[in-house]
Amino acid sequence: MVFASFSVSITVIQESRSERALEALRDLSSPRALVVRDGVRKRIPGREVVRGDIVVLAEGDRVPVDAWVLNSEDLQLDESLLTGESVPVRKIGCADGAPAAPPRPGGDGLAYVFAGSLVARGAGLCRAAAAGSRSEIGRIGQSLASLEAETPRLQRQTRRVVLTFAIGDYIAPASDRTAQLLKARFQNVYSFVGNTGAWLKERQGENSYAVNVATMSRNGLLKDPRILEFGSNGFILSQVAAASAQTDDGHWTLVDVERQEYDTRGPGEPRIVTTKIPMLEWPTSLTTEMVSVALLRPERMRTLDLFEYIRHLEANGQTAQRYEIEFWRKVFYPLSCLVMVVLALPFAYLHFRQAGITTYVFGGVMIGISFFLLNNVFGYLGNLGNWWPWITAAAPGLIYSVMSLAAFSWLVLRR
Repeated sequence: MVFASFSVSITVIQESRSERALEALRDLSSPRALVVRDGVRKRIPGREVVRGDIVVLAEGDRVPVDAWVLNSEDLQLDESLLTGESVPVRKIGCADGAPAAPPRPGGDGLAYVFAGSLVARGAGLCRAAAAGSRSEIGRIGQSLASLEAETPRLQRQTRRVVLTFAIGDYIAPASDRTAQLLKARFQNVYSFVGNTGAWLKERQGENSYAVNVATMSRNGLLKDPRILEFGSNGFILSQVAAASAQTDDGHWTLVDVERQEYDTRGPGEPRIVTTKIPMLEWPTSLTTEMVSVALLRPERMRTLDLFEYIRHLEANGQTAQRYEIEFWRKVFYPLSCLVMVVLALPFAYLHFRQAGITTYVFGGVMIGISFFLLNNVFGYLGNLGNWWPWITAAAPGLIYSVMSLAAFSWLVLRR
């Protein structure tokens, strides 16, 4: 989510810069013009020039409208904005008045100037003929306005990253749980991994509890739960076995309970006191999600579920190394996309004419597979060696990024 927020921030900044650039282009497309009205010269915004105005052009001016040239003093204009030609074209004055139709842009010796062109040399006096959408550049703008704006590449890539993260972190775990529910609908129970079911641990005050659940039905009913209570010295104090249990907010409701208390501190022989109770409420912070987490591998859990489960394990003195490594993998997942981009840099610098393109494609695929394998190997090594989880998750990406940048630098220096 941090990477997604960072990408969205970059997109917003880029959009604001684009808006400022467009605003500057709008100002450029409507420069100030020197006109003669009622025998008086005045400088007005180019967008206020209307047909029939007399426009005075000088070197460095931007032509505000399409106009007929009345008088030319070595007037030359750069019309590359319309024609693509960087060589200035010469303009002449109209001796016999304005022709019936304006000419097309380009070519020397024309008595017509076009809006958007730049006066490269000389001066001239012109009469405005067409402005705004009626000018040559205005017609081009109208044709461009009919085109649909393409979504920026950065925005498309950001959407893909966010969509991939959402699918991997929310849709995939939910789909896996739905599959388990469908399986339970036909089997009527969840079967936990192992012969003894799922084991959980919780600390309450000075005592600790080990909870064993054999199976769980599709409606969340726990079958054959056992609760072992241990004292601060590690000795077992009691054992509670029930036929079933229902998890509620802050407690479990046990049905058909048999409680065994182990009295080993008395003056006499140790004894076991057995009590049968129809129903018992046991206060606990263990939820149905924590029990059902035994059905899901860490890589299939949501990031928030992993974080909550890690906190639960740490609060009860249990090792959470495996889950912490997977949590940091999910955090660093967006950086894996960046690593793939960095790995592509050396291939982008190579010339495909020197060898078959299939060789480069095969090499890139093998590098991607090796990155995936190294990521898994580091996960196992970090779990066995008790490495720092965030280093374990980030190390493969950092190693491949350094190797790729080193190869790219070598190619640049070599060539």
